[in-house]
Amino acid sequence: AIYGSVSEFGPENAPPQLTSKTIKPKYEGRAVYELFKGAGIRIYPIATDLENICGDKTYRSLSEVPGPVDVVIDCLAKNKAVQVVEEAASAGVRHIFFQPRTASPEALKLCKTKGIEVSKGCMVCHWSAKGLARFVSPCFYMGLRATKLPAK
Repeated sequence: AIYGSVSEFGPENAPPQLTSKTIKPKYEGRAVYELFKGAGIRIYPIATDLENICGDKTYRSLSEVPGPVDVVIDCLAKNKAVQVVEEAASAGVRHIFFQPRTASPEALKLCKTKGIEVSKGCMVCHWSAKGLARFVSPCFYMGLRATKLPAK
């Protein structure tokens, strides 16, 4: 599941974020969603202020998601991190991936208390950039050694 809002996912009619002309995505949450969806990975978007993202239904909370969730990706602001951890713990999630600038010290401490594994970093670094974007995209270079997901 991926947590975001209009700030991270963009408006419902926002253009695709990962294209051959993308240098740096404007809406990083949408870019992460597109990355996983494009690689054929089932991902549930969670947002309280959007009805859909990329034509897919968004859920208001983790408890609304129809299937099991193995990992949560947090794209929300730091002040929402504790809420994300509490929801994840209630749903039995054992791993949370915090995008840059989303983890608070309180949330990290709560993860430790709840036995939730934590990873931090930029998921877009796994984007398989093509063309000119490959040479100038900061997202691509942040994960130069990262395993790239295949573009579809």
